[in-house]
Amino acid sequence: MLDGIDYYPKKKKRIFGKLIWLFLFLLTLIGVWYYLQGLDFSQSKSSSIIISQPSVIVENENKIIEVSEEEIKPKVIETNGASLDEVVSNYEANTQN
Repeated sequence: MLDGIDYYPKKKKRIFGKLIWLFLFLLTLIGVWYYLQGLDFSQSKSSSIIISQPSVIVENENKIIEVSEEEIKPKVIETNGASLDEVVSNYEANTQN
């Protein structure tokens, strides 16, 4: 004891570390509980794959083919090059921000 000092303050208990450990423990318990809620222990799951024939086989399909004398012409799409340039310049201006 030092001369003239009769009182030594108590050390503060470090409960902050204990609170962290308690929080981690509770978080682990909640995680395990949540994981076990989704499991179903009552059924045994089979991992085998069974390949079988379909029960109903349809062999006769009626197909109707329409015969037409008209020629099939592809539809021509006219493009406007100026609007495409405008779109490209707008895109470049927007991406530079």
